[in-house]
Amino acid sequence: MEDDKYWSEDYYYYQFSYFTSPASILHEANLLNDYPSALLNFAVFCCVLFITIGVPGNLLTICALTKAKKLHNATTAFIINLSIADLLFCGFNLPLIVSTFLHRGWVHGELLCQLSPFFRYSNVAVSLFTVLAITINRYVMIAHQQLYPRFYQFRSLTAMIAAIWIFSFGTLVPTLLGVWGRFGFDPKVGTCSILPVNNQSPKAFLFIVAFGLPCVVITICYLRIFWIVKRTQKAARKLQRLRTRITPGHSGTLQIDAHNEKREARDLRLIKMILVIFFSFVACYLPVTLVKVFGKEETLPVTNICGYILIFMSACINPIIYVLMSTEYRKAYRNLFMCQSYREQTRLAQPPSSGSHTSKL
Repeated sequence: MEDDKYWSEDYYYYQFSYFTSPASILHEANLLNDYPSALLNFAVFCCVLFITIGVPGNLLTICALTKAKKLHNATTAFIINLSIADLLFCGFNLPLIVSTFLHRGWVHGELLCQLSPFFRYSNVAVSLFTVLAITINRYVMIAHQQLYPRFYQFRSLTAMIAAIWIFSFGTLVPTLLGVWGRFGFDPKVGTCSILPVNNQSPKAFLFIVAFGLPCVVITICYLRIFWIVKRTQKAARKLQRLRTRITPGHSGTLQIDAHNEKREARDLRLIKMILVIFFSFVACYLPVTLVKVFGKEETLPVTNICGYILIFMSACINPIIYVLMSTEYRKAYRNLFMCQSYREQTRLAQPPSSGSHTSKL
């Protein structure tokens, strides 16, 4: 009992001095001491690159999709929500991580050390639940079209997005208060993370609820979607052959069929894009998530850094996917730049007002 008391007092004294004295972090704690300088410099370079791509990329996505009136639908609202979460991560978490790698320790105080993982883990949940919401949206659109107008009105859509943020952040409030685990600096990984309290940690619960279950539901929905699409295409081809025999060369029927095929092709491209976003998210987060939840031994520095680089990359990769895979989103980006360029040209072309004059210097 005395040993436990001594350990507890010594531990909290260390925590207090650790967060209030930057010198103790750099010289006494020996954090990230086993990490080669070249490896940390590479991590810093990657983080700066992700910030450079992620902040303007997600900001442009939000502006472009907000201004594109033709894209004002439920899927676009969820994509904007996903971009907001990625923007928060790139603008808030990544700069703090860069500083941690540069200083080989945490120099921003206890408050930010608690808020940084709180926002990081919450943003992960927001991102994955948003991808889940998009998947369910596509599933309802394809499998239950009669229910779509009822479920995806403005008020219900706003409630869905609000619920994603409230649940994602609210689940981690007990950890923020130190009731169920706590947020603090983990010397093993060299960053602020979730630490156990009395051998209790919410990591396993978060893995199941905020990662495992959404991934399972998303996978089931996509299997169902592709099965329905394949069955519908087969039925459409059979109907087309029947129509051709009965009314060969009927222009009205051909126009309707062409319109339906164009819409189905557009929906299928959108489904594929969301599927790529989901797979890229899982590929970036799954390695570190499995190690954090089930790993018992300390990982090698290069393995740890590479795993975190994958996570950091996930926040800036989505705008690239939008540009590469969606014609409509490329048009939205292009229209945003053209609109700004047109406004600038109009402003420069306007003659000066009659009351104004230029002075020669």
